[in-house]
Formats: sequence, C-alpha cells, structure tokens
Amino acid sequence: MKKEVNKKNKILVILGMHRSGTSLTAQWILRSGLNLGDELMGADKSNKFGHVEDMDFVSIHRDMLKHNGYVYSSNIDRELEFIPYYHARGEAIVQFKNKLHHSWGWKDPRTCLFLNFWAEKIPEAKYFIVFRSPELVVDSLLRREYSSLRKINILPLRWVRQLWFKFHIAEKYDIYLKSWIGHNQRILDFIRDKRLGEDFVLVRLRDLKDKANFLSKHISNSWKFDIETIPFSDVYEEKYLKKSSSSQFRL
Repeated sequence: MKKEVNKKNKILVILGMHRSGTSLTAQWILRSGLNLGDELMGADKSNKFGHVEDMDFVSIHRDMLKHNGYVYSSNIDRELEFIPYYHARGEAIVQFKNKLHHSWGWKDPRTCLFLNFWAEKIPEAKYFIVFRSPELVVDSLLRREYSSLRKINILPLRWVRQLWFKFHIAEKYDIYLKSWIGHNQRILDFIRDKRLGEDFVLVRLRDLKDKANFLSKHISNSWKFDIETIPFSDVYEEKYLKKSSSSQFRL
C-alpha cells in the first residue's frame, strides 16, 4: 500500500490598500473556488457586494492595531509591538485554517500593516497584490466617510457634521493619503526584504479585467492552487468602479 504524501497547504494572501479593488479581487477568487474564510464580513452601504474579509483575520488585526494605539487609517510611523498573546493567536488561526482546508487564503487590507508578522507563520504563502492610484483611493475613502453621515437621523446634527466634514476636507485628504503611502510602502518593503521573486503578482486595478484570465491560470498552474478559471464578468460591473475622482472632494 502506497504511503500518502503529506502535501503542504496552499495559502494565498490578497493585498492592497483599502478601496483599491481587493474586495472585487476576493469575490472573483472566491467564486473561482478558493476558500477565503468560514465567516466573512458581509455587504453594507459602502460595499454592496460584500467585503469578503475573513473575520478571524479582521478581528486580530483590529486588536493588534488598538494595542499599538492605531486605527486602520493611521499613518503608522514606527514598528508595531506584538506581545506573545498575539503570536499565539496568529499561529492558532493558521493551524486551524490548515486543518480545515488544503488551499485557502484571506483578504483584509489591514494585512499590509502586518506582513512580517504573518510571514513568520506562513513562509510558503503567495501574494496577490492589487494597486490603485492614490487620488482614486482617497476620493473613495472620502465619499464613503461623507456618505456615512447620512445615517444620522437628527437632521440638524447631520447638517452640522456634513458642514464640518467639508471644512476639513484638506485634513481628511492628508490623513488618507498618508495611509495610502504607508500601506503601499510596507508592501514594497516586504517584496524587497523577503525577495519574493515568483511568490507574488502585482496588478493595477484598471488592468485586472483584461489580465484576469492570465492571472487565474498563473494561480492554478504555476502556484498549484485548485481553482477554476471563471469569467471576470461574473463579478465585475464597470459602473461601480470610478475612473476619476469626484470634483466634490478634489483639492
């Protein structure tokens, strides 16, 4: 009787700044057959098709940011501290996923801030990186934040908050731009320091539609993930991706 070969798990990490198209990418890869989490963050007003974010990773990322005194949009200008509890928690997440699935992955833009943390625990991971220009990312973040003010039911309070927001556009723009720089700089540093070579692909969001078929075959044939090649049109709707920033928030 032949001895069964113990195959290593295949793990794909989807990277990119918030509002860079990582949700669209994750929806496409999820529909292709790769498990991206057993409890996913659902849809809301800012993402009607679902964020496709694994809550196990979202939860630990939020907690580690809070422990270091940051939020997702912070300009992190120092090395983050990870106490033993978080290392043990991260290792437990990976072990749990590996037991459940031979091939799996996750998407959470906060991952960009914790690349070295996860690389220690998953050295065999592959990385799918999505890039979007800063002006479109910042515009999308500003529109999302402004739209959230519509949830305020007390009209005078809503008007005051909206007026305050418009008077502080430059300040908000600066915060989000620095966050974009910080997230993408960490990705670039990680690629360079780890010498990823063939372990990553990087695609501009605007090119994703045309390169989807090639990228799908690369993930399947070169990286040996068990996924199907599905038409990108199954998840892509051009009208939901802005190609220019809003004049309302343009500086």
